[in-house]
Order: sequence, then C-alpha cells, then structure tokens
Amino acid sequence: MERMNRRAGWPFVERIGVLVSLLAAPLCAQQGDLPPAAREQRGSPLVTVSHANGRWSIAGRRNQVMINGSDLGLSVQAGPVSWELASSQADDMLVKANGEEFGLRLADAEKTTITEYDTGYKTGVKIRLERFRHSGLLNKGGELDLVLVLTVCLEGKAEDLVCDVVAIEHEAVVRRLDWPKEVDTRGADYSALNHVRGNLLPCDWPKPYHPYHNVPSPVRQERQEHDPEQPHRDLVHGVVGVSEGQVVPGRHRRDVG
Repeated sequence: MERMNRRAGWPFVERIGVLVSLLAAPLCAQQGDLPPAAREQRGSPLVTVSHANGRWSIAGRRNQVMINGSDLGLSVQAGPVSWELASSQADDMLVKANGEEFGLRLADAEKTTITEYDTGYKTGVKIRLERFRHSGLLNKGGELDLVLVLTVCLEGKAEDLVCDVVAIEHEAVVRRLDWPKEVDTRGADYSALNHVRGNLLPCDWPKPYHPYHNVPSPVRQERQEHDPEQPHRDLVHGVVGVSEGQVVPGRHRRDVG
C-alpha cells in the first residue's frame, strides 16, 4: 500500500512542475524585453570613450585622459590641473630573449590595436602591442614571441586613473617595464624631492645632487665648527644639497650657507 501511494503522488508533482514552468516562461520573456539598466544604476563610472585623429579620449565627469595612439603619450586633466606624461622612449622595457637582455620602445611594436575596454567598474581602452623586434647584438631584427596588453581606465565614482599590464610571454620575457612614463618636466621650474622634509630642485641645476651628504652628522657638525666656510665650499663643488624644506636657488647659491 505504501508503494502504491508513492507512485500515485508522482503525477501530481509532475503537474506542479509543468504549471511552474508555464508561469515562469512569460516572466522570462518580459525580462528579456526590458532595456539594459543605465550605467549609474549598475554602479559603473560615467565615462565616455571616443577616438579621433589618432588620439583616444577617456572622459569622465571629473577627470579626462588623452592617449596618443602613435607614441602612447598620456595627458591627464584633473579639474583645473593638467599632467603631461612622457611618451614612449627607448628604455620603456627590458626584455630577455635568446640569452641576451636588451631595451625596447613600446611604440616600436609593429602591430598596435587599441579598443574600448569596459569591465563594469572601470572604463577606458585596451592597447595590444605585438610583433616586437629583437634589438640586441646576436639576433638583431628577429621577431619576438612577446605580446603586451595595456589598459588605461578611469575606475569608480572617484574616477581614479588605473593602468594595468599583462605580458604574454614565451621564449622572450619581460625583465622590467617602465610604463606609464614619468611626468614630462619640459617647461617646469623645479622638481620635488622626497628628501628629509622635502626639497625643490631647479630643473636646470648644473651639479649632481647628493641628498645623503647633507644629513646632519657629528662629523659634519665638527667640520663646520672648525671651518664655518666649509658648507659654502661644499655647495660650490656640488656636494651639499638642501635640507629642512629649503629651495635650492639656481643662480643665487650664496643664499644657501
């Protein structure tokens, strides 16, 4: 009797399953007909990517990034402040292939593909670089089995600039990569150095800057007590830098002593 009751219950369960399927089908169809949610509703940054005259623009509400497709130079506009980053140079990358290390310029890739890139939480462009050529002495000119994938994006509501790199390596491997490049200092007056409490060094400073030679020490204090003119002579010879947040004058060295 118990076995018969179990068997008798199966048709009822099957009818319930068919009824649920019939009710769910119109609901799925309605959801498929709905337009996709807006970016702000999905929590995605409100960023627009455009391309014109060989330059890519990644424009958000707060920040904007411009990318030169030929030399990979970056410029960033953050409100009223603009930052120009140096373009691709010969020391961008150190690669090892066939037992030899040599430098490569990212812009020397024979094939560059730039496309829009959107993960949902950051938006920008993806740059695929391939067909690099060996620049060493032993196999100069040979094609390398190396591909680089760079992404430049604005991320989150703060629109932080985020750059990522993925190296697809085989025999050739990347030993060092300097990208994005440093801030382009052409036209700047001073460079900020994170020494002691911070220093400003003129961009045209003609002597080597030795920050640790200026750290106070008993030996230096004793030399200064015996010879008060020693700091001035060290400055003339380019030995002493600056300390305690002072500015190194480019043409008035006598002001530092």
